[in-house]
Amino acid sequence: MLRRSAEPVRSMIAKRFAAFVLACGAAVVISSPALRGCTAFCATARDGAVLVGNNEDWFNPHTKIHFIPAASGAYGRMFVTFDDLFPQGGMNERGLWFDGFSTPPVRPDTTLPSYSGEIVLDAMAKCATVEEVVRLFSQYNRAFLREATLMFADASGDAASIEADAIVRIVRKKGAHFVQTNFHQSRAAATPDERFTTATEMLDRAGNVATVELFRDILSATHQGGSAPTQYSNVYDLRSRTMYLYYFHDYSRVVTLRLDDELKKGDRVVDIPSLFPPNAAAEQFAKTRPAPEAGAPAAVALTGFLVIIAAVLGVALYVFIGVSRRGRITLATVVVLAAAAIGVGLFTVHSARNSNVPWIEFSIGPASGRSASIQPTLMRADGITLRRAISTAYDIPMVRVIGPEWLDQTRYAITAVADARDERAFKAYLKEELDARLNLSTHVERRMFDVFVLHAPSSPRLERAPRRPSTVVHDRDMELGGVSMEDLALALQLVLGRSVLDETRITGTYNMWLEWGEDRTATLTAALRDQFGLQLTAESREMDALIVDSVNPDTSLVLLDHVGRMSRSAPRVVRAHLARWLTIR
Repeated sequence: MLRRSAEPVRSMIAKRFAAFVLACGAAVVISSPALRGCTAFCATARDGAVLVGNNEDWFNPHTKIHFIPAASGAYGRMFVTFDDLFPQGGMNERGLWFDGFSTPPVRPDTTLPSYSGEIVLDAMAKCATVEEVVRLFSQYNRAFLREATLMFADASGDAASIEADAIVRIVRKKGAHFVQTNFHQSRAAATPDERFTTATEMLDRAGNVATVELFRDILSATHQGGSAPTQYSNVYDLRSRTMYLYYFHDYSRVVTLRLDDELKKGDRVVDIPSLFPPNAAAEQFAKTRPAPEAGAPAAVALTGFLVIIAAVLGVALYVFIGVSRRGRITLATVVVLAAAAIGVGLFTVHSARNSNVPWIEFSIGPASGRSASIQPTLMRADGITLRRAISTAYDIPMVRVIGPEWLDQTRYAITAVADARDERAFKAYLKEELDARLNLSTHVERRMFDVFVLHAPSSPRLERAPRRPSTVVHDRDMELGGVSMEDLALALQLVLGRSVLDETRITGTYNMWLEWGEDRTATLTAALRDQFGLQLTAESREMDALIVDSVNPDTSLVLLDHVGRMSRSAPRVVRAHLARWLTIR
């Protein structure tokens, strides 16, 4: 009787303990700092001042401010940025402000034409109000916002969030204040995060009071720690065009910058850390940014190991209930072996060597997608194939890289950023990096290739854009910004799987957006003809080929590849947490 009555009790305890362990593991995964992001809010003070607060949460400690004086047809402006000088947010001399936020991916509306230029940068250079920004964005498709949202505010107190869809996806400020974090406000099913709720509640309690001190306190309450902490915080007074700057969530020290005064000093870039006294927390975080030294996986690997073990033990406890003694021993053995394999894998990845290349930023991790953005001095990819990476590094079209078929099947998430002032260094750095990590052996020889040739038989229908080359290729479309015809040819061969030669004799740079169907050749040929007046024909030519004689990736890269393949069908939150653990920096 006693044994029988004790069994349900033990079973109930085991179930509760297992549920607790699994819940703890899930909580750690879901609360991953990699999934958190920036916070912004605006309101109008009693005295008419219009204030905006903004936290920039990211893992790059190299923060800067870029001041750009006014020029013909362009307002003076300032951008907060990182060492790649890609604007993260900023304000112009008319009191127009913006910031960007990562958001869950959506399918953009592509029925509208593409903008000819960099629409965000042009908005900050040419627009004075949110209304002007909304009119500008409403005319063009916003495919570049498929995983992002923009917020704009102006000196009148108006504000709006702009999403990837058509005009209905522009959310306007209606009440006394406006808050934006990392979700789509236009979607009823979207759930506001804790930062959105905190900022909204604090603004509601303040009523019609809006002060720099209040906004500072809200920034403090919503700042982030962990692996992607708040690098800087700002309170903007849009009417006086003043920025109150705080560094690495230290809200006891503030630097005041008046845009009108700063613009008089000319076009220049200022390091944010240099404006403040030494910050021990910031310095300590900056030391963690390089890849760990060999044999020192430390807290990251240990944390990952413990969380996975907790989850495995929780599942095992569920299975153990009602299982025979022999079955329990077998399952225990499986758990131990799985834990050992996971531990060895984490240790191998986090023991990978540091990069010897003088990158501004470099990381490689398991693929979580299939997109890649490549610009003259940077690559940001969530899943680039090895063949395309080698093609970029060796500056030869991907279709002329001859090697094993698995080069097209092996993908990695790669971020590589070189000095924006030295375009030649980027490919040399990438070649050195890949040669070392893949143990590449190659040679070049002449071969005959089936190619496509791009012609312009009549006057093309193209709109000029500034030279800011950007190529983003997705599964069914591509977005090209500020590209030449040669850049277009390179992008087309990524999609068509065959070399594309530019014989248009068209100079200048342009913005383009192209979409294709199941028959890529037919649909792209038609799109080029109908949208731009360009002709694509099939021919044969003798050309250089890069022959990959041998390639032997490091053990750590082999593990990253397997993790990327196995996690393809996993939820986004799981993939993001795996990437955080396993990325080599």
